Amino acid sequence: MFYDFPRIEFLSDVLPAIEGRDEFIVARRDWGHVVNYMVNFSDTFPDPTTAPDSKTARNWAIRRECRGILFNNERRIISRPLHKFKNIGENDDCQPHLIDLGRPHKILEKLDGSFVRPLVLPTGDWTMATKMGDTDIAQMAQEWVQTRKNYREFCDLMIRNHWTPVFEFCSRKQRIVIDYPVDRLVLLAVRDNVTGDYLPLEEFVNWELDVVQERPGSVDDIHELVETTRPIIGQEGWVLRFDTGHMAKIKAADYVRIHKARDSLSQEKNVIDLILNSATDDIKSMLPDEERQRLEKFETGFWQGVAETVERYQNMFNTVFVEQCGSERKKFAVEVVPGLTDSWAAGIMFAAADGKSIREQVIDRIVKSLSTQNRVDKARSLWNNRVTWNYSWDGDA
Repeated sequence: MFYDFPRIEFLSDVLPAIEGRDEFIVARRDWGHVVNYMVNFSDTFPDPTTAPDSKTARNWAIRRECRGILFNNERRIISRPLHKFKNIGENDDCQPHLIDLGRPHKILEKLDGSFVRPLVLPTGDWTMATKMGDTDIAQMAQEWVQTRKNYREFCDLMIRNHWTPVFEFCSRKQRIVIDYPVDRLVLLAVRDNVTGDYLPLEEFVNWELDVVQERPGSVDDIHELVETTRPIIGQEGWVLRFDTGHMAKIKAADYVRIHKARDSLSQEKNVIDLILNSATDDIKSMLPDEERQRLEKFETGFWQGVAETVERYQNMFNTVFVEQCGSERKKFAVEVVPGLTDSWAAGIMFAAADGKSIREQVIDRIVKSLSTQNRVDKARSLWNNRVTWNYSWDGDA
């Protein structure tokens, strides 16, 4: 958990550390490059202190910086947000017995928004950016900053000093789990772009910024901190930040439960699985109104499509298999099947001839198509192409 932050000046410093690691991407933008991880495997972020040699240790430390680190068109670093840090107990290098609260530290509120920071453009101007750069959420934060002179001047100073101020943008417009009725842009940290050092937040108290709050009181035992955090309602949790800049996070159980529920909605196959298992009610109770209504609309459309498909196959069975072919399997197979463009129809007709429910056959085929998104796409006719699920959110567990 505790290691020296690597010095990074150019994109070429980073590329060797992520070579051959498909979970990382280097995305080209008009203004430069963004390096970010898309998936966190068990060996994506190994502990640099356990590396077999200094070169590997440096590469492992650099990987932890690849969560939205930015480089300009000259491939020089221009923004270095928070390094990747972990939940207490998440893996071997972040176990409670390894965390010494005797080291100078602060316990800070874990906010449930989207991190943003200023991105310097080739014109010399700057705009707010998220992990992946100039996104819709970044634009919301930019509009907020435009009306606050102190924030603009603060960001100007940070850019001149080659520091990255990291903010959390909290808003109902992009609610994750916790509801923030009033839009906030909260200063979380300030980092030196090249060295990665974290500057003390106390240095910036005179700017009248909304700065992340400390937990009241003190805790001498890490287990006490974890146990008192788990029951919290209405807050994500806490970040344990040592004066060195190294951090660990502790999350409330209720937050984790809701976050996992919303995360399950990120893939259409998961949503359909929830619908088929009558498990959407629990999810709906955790969603903001707009998202709950979107799920309800998809669910209604899905079942309408299934009903239309079942009716279509029932009509085919009655008019083609029974009336036209006299319920003769061979005649249906020879005269009808070769001309079918529906790849599901023949199997369902033969199953119906065996007395099986057409509706159950349709549902069974949908269930068997939920292994991949590609198979889901091929099965859309089973709910009559009624609805398609698109859902994304900026949740970062």
